[in-house]
Amino acid sequence: MQNGYYAAAGAMATQFNRLDLTSNNLANLNTNGFKRDDTITGDFLRLYQQYREQLPLEDQTKASAKYLNRNLNRVPILSEIYTDKSLGAFEETHNPLDFALTSPNLYFAIQTNEGIAYTRDGHFSVDKDGFLVTLNGFKVLSRSGLNEQGGIMLMPNAEIEVDQNGGITFRDNEAPIQAGALALVSFSEPKTLKNRAKPLCLSRRRHPSSL
Repeated sequence: MQNGYYAAAGAMATQFNRLDLTSNNLANLNTNGFKRDDTITGDFLRLYQQYREQLPLEDQTKASAKYLNRNLNRVPILSEIYTDKSLGAFEETHNPLDFALTSPNLYFAIQTNEGIAYTRDGHFSVDKDGFLVTLNGFKVLSRSGLNEQGGIMLMPNAEIEVDQNGGITFRDNEAPIQAGALALVSFSEPKTLKNRAKPLCLSRRRHPSSL
């Protein structure tokens, strides 16, 4: 009888977590660059068997764990939350300051109050000081800006051209001026990215590779 209660309680807790993630995914359907989160559900028995030899357990502790395992072996638990990195649909906006990334492991580098962060939201604008910024007002960094915290400065209403490598040029009295190149970075271990306020990410361990 108790096993059934444990299984039902575990299933409810797991589904509540999935419901939270689904609600957040739906709330961000129209957020540029947003990536949905999903869950992987496991059971106590499988996870225990997978990791028991890696744990520093004494014999009596192992015996206790085996006893619990016999009683809880079918209790579902939330074993992992992951982010789906697959590409979404592209939309043509006819705005020269809107950018899209065609690789799932590329990010724009931006300067925030917490340091350098990364985003796939390429909907940018120019602030009152002439810097290329996100909708939240964070500076979009140039490649040199990864070390110097330098942004990309543009002239208001200037004609802008962007090459395939992210280099930005604008024209002043027909003379082309190189404004800089977008800092595009990738991660060898994308799982090290930690989601922050939508749709920003911070790197927890690894430094990204700049293109």
